[in-house]
Amino acid sequence: MKSFLKQVKELYSHLSIATAVFERDEDGVWQHRWQNETAYSTWGTFDVTSDPAFKLELMDALSQVVPSVFDYQIPGAIEKYRFIATPHENALLIQFLANRKENGAGYATGEEKTGIHSLIIESSAFGIYDWDIEKDFVQLNQKAHEVFGVNGTIIGSSYNKLISRICEKDVEAVVNAIDDHLQHKWPLNVEFRILNNKQQFEWIYMTGQAQWQDDKPIRLAGTLTNISNRKQAEQQLRQRELLIEQMIDALPISIYVKDAQGCYRFFNKEAENLTGKVRGQMLGRTDFEAYPITFAVKQATKDKEIQSTEKVVLFEEEAQFNEQTHWMLHGKVPMHVKQFNQNYETWLLSFALDITERKKMEEELKAARNIAEQAAKAKADFLSVMSHEIRTPLNSVIGNASLLLSEDLDSHLADHVEMIKRSGDHLLYLINDILDFNKLEAGKVQLEQRPFSLPQQVQTVIEMSVTNAKLKHIDLTSEISEELNSHYLGDEGRLRQVLLNLVGNAIKFTSAGGVAISVFPGKAFSKNNTSGTVGSVRFEVKDSGIGISEENIPKLFAEFSQADSSTSRRFGGSGLGLSISKKLVEAMNGEIGIVSTEGVGSTFWFEIPLKKSEEVVQTTAEVLTEEQDIKPLSVLVAEDNLPNQFLIKTILSKLGHHVKIANNGLEAYEMMQDSNNVFDLVLMDMQMPEMNGLESTQQIRMLPGHEGNVPIIALSANSYEESYEAVIASGMNDYLSKPVNIEALKKTLAKWGSI
Repeated sequence: MKSFLKQVKELYSHLSIATAVFERDEDGVWQHRWQNETAYSTWGTFDVTSDPAFKLELMDALSQVVPSVFDYQIPGAIEKYRFIATPHENALLIQFLANRKENGAGYATGEEKTGIHSLIIESSAFGIYDWDIEKDFVQLNQKAHEVFGVNGTIIGSSYNKLISRICEKDVEAVVNAIDDHLQHKWPLNVEFRILNNKQQFEWIYMTGQAQWQDDKPIRLAGTLTNISNRKQAEQQLRQRELLIEQMIDALPISIYVKDAQGCYRFFNKEAENLTGKVRGQMLGRTDFEAYPITFAVKQATKDKEIQSTEKVVLFEEEAQFNEQTHWMLHGKVPMHVKQFNQNYETWLLSFALDITERKKMEEELKAARNIAEQAAKAKADFLSVMSHEIRTPLNSVIGNASLLLSEDLDSHLADHVEMIKRSGDHLLYLINDILDFNKLEAGKVQLEQRPFSLPQQVQTVIEMSVTNAKLKHIDLTSEISEELNSHYLGDEGRLRQVLLNLVGNAIKFTSAGGVAISVFPGKAFSKNNTSGTVGSVRFEVKDSGIGISEENIPKLFAEFSQADSSTSRRFGGSGLGLSISKKLVEAMNGEIGIVSTEGVGSTFWFEIPLKKSEEVVQTTAEVLTEEQDIKPLSVLVAEDNLPNQFLIKTILSKLGHHVKIANNGLEAYEMMQDSNNVFDLVLMDMQMPEMNGLESTQQIRMLPGHEGNVPIIALSANSYEESYEAVIASGMNDYLSKPVNIEALKKTLAKWGSI
């Protein structure tokens, strides 16, 4: 409307003919949009809404296709005016002048009317044609020539000449549209292409209205509009839509769009392949027209829920298509679409991906995982049983050796007992390594940080290995640098195990000469340097054995591998020791390696960061005989193994406590209910007949008063399966692992015995 008003103002502002523009809105209300000075001087500010008769004339003129003429006397005027009304969309271009009479009768002459009509036609902002059917004369205004892109001499003035310029593909449509209007009075609205001066086709939109006399068409007039730009835009839009459609069809995802009423508005190729439905069958239809009622109701309910929440939803579900079951990953996205009435509707963009194969793979993986979990559980059960069965006698061996060391033994006998204890300790560490091999591979091994004597650990390794060296008639020596501190903070058991592995390996592959252990300061380490003096200690084990070729060195630290398979028969071994040593050294933030010459010998080395410690390590005898700092306690020990009963009772008695023994968990529960027994603390074995430690603890916790709240400490030979967290969750207060460490036992008694 703005562009139309602009054109009208440019053409008619300074003309002497009165000109105005009226517009009707959607509610049928007429508005006076503009008028020139001539119109203003004629009727001033004429209000069309106050004159129903004039409004009817305007409505009649707006319903016409071509300009119409009517006479009307403006209220207050002394004469009638001749009005020419030219329609344009919902607006009317009104031009009027006084209707002069000739000799007091009649209206303006035909010559005058012709002049007025010509003025209107030539001043129009769009092309106008006027075809005198009887004379076969076509009159075009200047704008029509511009619309066609030709001049009057080329396009001619007859019907056939005009038709000859039309594109052959469009001639039939134009001729049929004109014939239908002239014969049946059907509306004349047609689009066609016409050849311009540049031999290019212009798109034209033509409207028309015929004049009949005795039911015979005598005249046809109408408008011509160049719509080439619109057609080009439509073509580009269509090409873009086709491109987008092709791209979406190429996707391996089912994509479709539903409007607010649930009708399909888009349905891509993959949706056709999945559902077996043709796009033409789906567009404009709902799920109720295409699918079984149960499926349609389910879809409609889900769609309505998503439209109301206006959230993007992803979900998986089973669906039946083409008599086959499919697992689908669905996504539904609400979107607001503007309608022709400028209101918005909530449509639904949906996609569906067939994940049937993925689901099959998931089920297969799930089944494989269940098998693996069962295998892992069987392995864990086996290790649990083995841990318990091996640790139980070890507990007695190590514990009784500790008790003997607390007695007044001569030095020679004490050395033998100490060796028994250290060998038992080392066997315990080896068992722990085997049980914790999975943790070593995952890098989750737990390392202790306790003060230890470096010379004592090296001496222990020498004493444990010297017998094998003597049997092979080779020397075994050690040297510790004076620059090193005597005590360090770390895991003495892990350190001793690595060193013992390397020494044992060196002795195994050395037939003559000797094996030497050297310990000296290493390079500085920055890992885990949080506080105190953290340096590094380097250990080297040098032998004069068979040596290793350069190409076989990379195999050394692999699990169950040896440099030469023939050595397994000649020297024995499983090939696991070096792999465990490597993982332990790396767990201690260290490095391990080898320098070797085949036929000459090898030097295995490892270097670990260690923090100096000034704390002096107590011997087992000192721990047992030092002055007690807690009061004597009445302790109930629940233990089914007789050697372990004797051991724990002897240790507790030496520490000054009173002990009673329960042979299983049920007996411990019954003794706790006996009013003659008042216990300060309970040491509870985990695996016992009749009632295990967890069950017994749960029953005791249900007792009233002091008995139900007595501190209960777990004793377990199965460190592989039970964890501290699991024990605490069962109602126990603390956890001690077998074989019982006397120092740890004392600390635990001091912690819970005072409660």
